[in-house]
Amino acid sequence: MPWGRRFLPDAGEVHPDLLAELGEHALTPDAVEQLLSLAQPRLRRLFHTTEPVAVVPAPAGILREIGLRATVEHRVLVLVAGPDSAALADSAEALGAEVIRMMVHPGHTPEPEQLERFLASPPVDSVALVHAERGTGALAPLATLAAVVRRRPDLLLFVDATGSLGAAPIETDAWGLDFVLAASDGPLALPAGLSFATASQRLVARARDLSGRGVLLDLLTHLAAAAESTVLTPVDPVLVVALDRQLERIDREGLAERWERHRRMAETVERWADGRKDIVLRAVPGRRSPTVSCFELRPPLTGSMMADALSREGWQVASGEGPGSEHLLRVGHMGETAAERLTPLLEALGRALDERAGLTAP
Repeated sequence: MPWGRRFLPDAGEVHPDLLAELGEHALTPDAVEQLLSLAQPRLRRLFHTTEPVAVVPAPAGILREIGLRATVEHRVLVLVAGPDSAALADSAEALGAEVIRMMVHPGHTPEPEQLERFLASPPVDSVALVHAERGTGALAPLATLAAVVRRRPDLLLFVDATGSLGAAPIETDAWGLDFVLAASDGPLALPAGLSFATASQRLVARARDLSGRGVLLDLLTHLAAAAESTVLTPVDPVLVVALDRQLERIDREGLAERWERHRRMAETVERWADGRKDIVLRAVPGRRSPTVSCFELRPPLTGSMMADALSREGWQVASGEGPGSEHLLRVGHMGETAAERLTPLLEALGRALDERAGLTAP
């Protein structure tokens, strides 16, 4: 499939220019360390932090568990707004934490006043949330939610930004975020295989008191490695080269410009959906993600039916995720693509809907 026709919600498509630069790289350990050293200040700018950014040659799910182990002492409040945050709550529970779930309606996001009420009781030692829900296309108001948490100095805030870092503003230090997680194959549009995280000094102090931290599952060890521009386990040199080249590309574009480009993509989808009567966006206005749009289809149309129809025309999108999502269609717009590339996809989706107009209820 040619580049520019894959709009999946879970991964940004790797640009062909980046793929062409990779090939086979047999780098020496010193060369790998040099590239990781170059990457560190760029990663800190990306996260908007002065703290080290750990680079872990593993899926983000592994680093998520490492971060949860370091963040949660006993009881965590997880803000559940879709499949991603539901999985985050399940992960915390599987690690032995007591989990309180603050549930919001599909397409909505946790709001500061709701969080304030939930923090009244019972007591928790941490709050965890997903910034951009890929199952609903919703973007949580992270800055204002963080402000509520920061009014309680004993609380730590865990943020899963795998669906937003590089596409939406994230001010780790300024907003007082304690743990921020991202993946290489999200909006950063890198090949899969790397995950990234940074942590506040508040979290580091809490993690030092944990017993049985081990080595490879110890966040502090990964952060110490990041401070030395290295990693704990062997890393594919191709991924290190890709990281170096892509961070350079992001620097050339400018982070603010990259955020704006993603905002324009979401706006393009929103404007198109508002012009139709047979499809609506699940996420409410003002809370829509710049990386994923989730459409609600009229029965009997299903997400898999429409995804198959678009696939026959050479487009890749995804159906809904999780229970009760059979009438959802998800479109990812992230990485190196742009608003004008979305137009032919939306036109194809419009044609597919028009062809099936007789099937849907009035």
